[in-house]
Amino acid sequence: KQWYQRRVRGSVLSYLVTNRSEEHVVDMLQLLLALMSEHHAAVLPKFDELGGVKVLFKMLKHEVESVRLYSLKTIGAYLNACAAKQSLKLVNKAGIFTVVAEYLASRSDRVTIATYNVLMELLTNHIS
Repeated sequence: KQWYQRRVRGSVLSYLVTNRSEEHVVDMLQLLLALMSEHHAAVLPKFDELGGVKVLFKMLKHEVESVRLYSLKTIGAYLNACAAKQSLKLVNKAGIFTVVAEYLASRSDRVTIATYNVLMELLTNHIS
């Protein structure tokens, strides 16, 4: 079972990097979000090992808003699931919110209501 779980997590990130189909990418982001929320102890080590945060940032550049929204939600789930020390490191030293703002600003000069709502979820640590 563990081999299968490792394989699935690696496959999800690989799929996200290579596929540009909106509905399939959204499905995979939803799967990753569910895995991150429900099985974070099993998912986090492999996610970190494979550079999952970088993959999610790449998804923030996607032209489709739903892909960007699920990427943001998954980043929030990651921040909630990882150790407080790691989360603080990403927020303070790496400036994760600054990077998110820059990526989102590169797509549009306006923030939609949907994006605003997801950003509020991020800031309040209540990812739905």
